[in-house]
Amino acid sequence: MSKNMSVREAAEILGKSQQFVRLGLQRQLLPIGTAVKLSSKWTYHISRKLLEDYIGRIDWDRKCKIYNLKLSKKKFNINQAFKMWFKSFYSFNYVNHC
Repeated sequence: MSKNMSVREAAEILGKSQQFVRLGLQRQLLPIGTAVKLSSKWTYHISRKLLEDYIGRIDWDRKCKIYNLKLSKKKFNINQAFKMWFKSFYSFNYVNHC
């Protein structure tokens, strides 16, 4: 699993537009990554860990959305998809989030 995510993924998880995420990173208002201007173009680094920390307690809908995005980008068979879900379900820290 990549530690980075796209602006599109972050926007979907936050329920905001891609422009909201871009401007938030450019103006250093969103603590989920960095935006760097290279000549006339901006480039973005969004950390999955920082985004999860920013969201706080991840509700199950958002967690499902994150894993559905991952599944939609790759072709998995049903066993791989179940293993991925099972691993994410049991890696959730109940003490800190319940």
